[in-house]
Amino acid sequence: MNKLIYLKLEIKRNLKMIPYLLVATIALALVITLVGFCAGRFMNSNKLKDKKDVSFSSEDSSSLTKLAVSTLSKTKSITSLFNVHEIHIDEVEDIAKSENSIVTVVVPAGFMNSLMTGDNYPIKLYFSSTTSIYSLIITELSLAAQTTLQAAQSAVYTLYDYYDEKGNSSYAEAANEEINLILVKKAFSRDKMFTKEQVSSTGNYGVKVYYIASGILTIILLLGCIFILRSKSIDDIILLKLNQSGIGCISQSVVRILSIFVTTYILFSVICIAAYITGIIKSFDFNIITALINGFGVCLCSSAIISFISAVMKSRFSSILLLFISVITCEFISGAFLPSVFLPDSITSLDKYIPTGYMLNLTRLILSGDSPDKNFIIVMEFFMLFFILTIVFTYTRINKFGKTKRKAGA
Repeated sequence: MNKLIYLKLEIKRNLKMIPYLLVATIALALVITLVGFCAGRFMNSNKLKDKKDVSFSSEDSSSLTKLAVSTLSKTKSITSLFNVHEIHIDEVEDIAKSENSIVTVVVPAGFMNSLMTGDNYPIKLYFSSTTSIYSLIITELSLAAQTTLQAAQSAVYTLYDYYDEKGNSSYAEAANEEINLILVKKAFSRDKMFTKEQVSSTGNYGVKVYYIASGILTIILLLGCIFILRSKSIDDIILLKLNQSGIGCISQSVVRILSIFVTTYILFSVICIAAYITGIIKSFDFNIITALINGFGVCLCSSAIISFISAVMKSRFSSILLLFISVITCEFISGAFLPSVFLPDSITSLDKYIPTGYMLNLTRLILSGDSPDKNFIIVMEFFMLFFILTIVFTYTRINKFGKTKRKAGA
């Protein structure tokens, strides 16, 4: 049989399954939507619910100290994480020993005056015995405040030294008032000194893009169950006869992968074009050209994986079971169901050795409208690996069956 004719026949047989593939796609999409919804609720449930308590007591009667404490206790960087309570100095020890307050802050008497003289009486922090990330946050905020204060003091002292050196001490007081005004403005506008950045457990992609991309890859891979059912309906004797007719294991592997790829890619392209025309995905930065290019890599590698698993196992049910377990396990490791930040390092460290992580990145590029990147090249390398493995196992299967037939004939 001519190899080209064989390829056309296999593609034609696979294309007849498109209605079944479409139904399976819809069914899988519904299941994956439910999984994505549950996973989204799980991530939302990890948002901060209960803010921790911070207690403070001030022995400094200075009105400026009271103003500073009042201002700091109302800044967003503090109120977003903590509830601030003022307590009496006699309650400090008891509150510090309890777990109700993550930290207790004590401002000493004469604190504000000590800043003027350079004595710098220390503010005391009494941390709770409970180990918490909040303690780390407060420590970092305290160190930042200390550095800010040191910078302000350096500015004031430098000003006085400068005017004293130039012999213009009479102007120092007016200059001091001006620089204090500048420093106070900077202190009160401290929220404007930071760049706000949204941190998400799904990385650079929103939850919607993250899980739709995971769903697309899962559907493409699990559609392999239908291809396996059809391919396993072909007896080994037919494969042997094809081999004897000049269509060897390499040609059979190429035809099997190409026929699955053509069918999968046509289905993928039709859905993408339909979604683009109807505007269903208008909320995404979708580009039909880059989507088809990235989809090409995903579908081709998926076809090689499906063909490989079909060649490894003898029966259709064991092949389907292996495909299902492999897809679910590998996608779990790659963070398709739960983002990698929720998984232990022992699991996420395996991601670089399997193709699903790179395929997921390509699938996300489909929705983000970005051009193919290095993930495309890596996916092609995995395609070549599974293509070679498919040839090896197809060769083994044909030879093993041929030897069995010869022994039976003898």
